[in-house]
Amino acid sequence: MDAHTLTSLEYNEIVSLLKGFASSELGRRECASIRPLSDPQQVAGVLEEVTALKEILEGGGDLPLHGMADITPILQRTRLEGAMLPPRELLAIAASIQVSGSLKRFCRELEERFAPLKEIGEEFSAPGSLAQEIEGAIDPGGEIYDEASPLLKEVRGKIKKVRGVIQERLGALVRRKELQEVIQDEVITQRNGRSVILIRADAKGRVKGIVHDYSQSKMSLFVEPLEAVSYTHLTLPTKRIV
Repeated sequence: MDAHTLTSLEYNEIVSLLKGFASSELGRRECASIRPLSDPQQVAGVLEEVTALKEILEGGGDLPLHGMADITPILQRTRLEGAMLPPRELLAIAASIQVSGSLKRFCRELEERFAPLKEIGEEFSAPGSLAQEIEGAIDPGGEIYDEASPLLKEVRGKIKKVRGVIQERLGALVRRKELQEVIQDEVITQRNGRSVILIRADAKGRVKGIVHDYSQSKMSLFVEPLEAVSYTHLTLPTKRIV
């Protein structure tokens, strides 16, 4: 169908109206790509599908679309060699699988008179075992569970132990009488993921360590003492943790 005919039929306005009923960005994009069919057989098939869905919706049926998201960009990145997905993107994949599974079951349970929709449902891919594996390793907030793998649990246990030793050593350091006039605050804080203490800038040499930051006034330094540095070199496994 040529552009002039589409304009005369106000086809773009019809597509725009259709997009307004889509429940996801992926659906809106699919609506925008629709073009009129010219094959009578194809038209009849699509009309049969639309009629069946219309009957279901008018009868109070509701498609289980909650949680659907467009994961196309995520899936495209998985094609790159060495690609790694952050936990939240893996959860998005799991959610999409769950939606696909719900739609598949919904269509499968329809009466035989809705055969066109039952056929569509069978085309949905819903690897439930993959979704379960993802959800069993990552909590809803996007944090990986310690139990995601024995090695991860072991490594995190070592990290927790090392941090405990660091806190004890720095706690003893800030309480030393000979350093009371040097240390600005006994609170142990974090800078760049490292445990640091706050000392006077003019007393830099009194506490050996690595300077990670300055106070706004430049009168104080955030220093990671050597007592902490020697305990931060935790050797992690070279093989995959999860």
